[in-house]
Amino acid sequence: MDAIPATSSSVDFIVRAEDHTIDRPNNSLKPLAREEEKKRAYLREIICVQILDKEGKARTGGTWKIPRHRLNHTFLQDLVNRSPAANDPEGSKISYLQESGDGSIIFPFQFQYTCKPLPATYY
Repeated sequence: MDAIPATSSSVDFIVRAEDHTIDRPNNSLKPLAREEEKKRAYLREIICVQILDKEGKARTGGTWKIPRHRLNHTFLQDLVNRSPAANDPEGSKISYLQESGDGSIIFPFQFQYTCKPLPATYY
């Protein structure tokens, strides 16, 4: 078998590779790991949610500290349905949360990303 003749472009590539002049991508995974840890820390933040009665007092068995990654409308409604507050004849249905500090309203599709961690409390 005859050897394939080297062209000038392939020789140039080999010379450049030997000289380490080819740009190499940054293969460091540390920045990606740091970003991933920030996301995990954000999703582990604890959100405090309370159920209030008509007078504005916290109901017994109606206070939860929930990690952000679990905070969604379905999970919160299940907690309310299993709590002693569910024995209310009028029922307890969650349509929004209200922040204790400034009174801002947060709707179910915003729970996970808008709620602030402790010490903020939502009713």
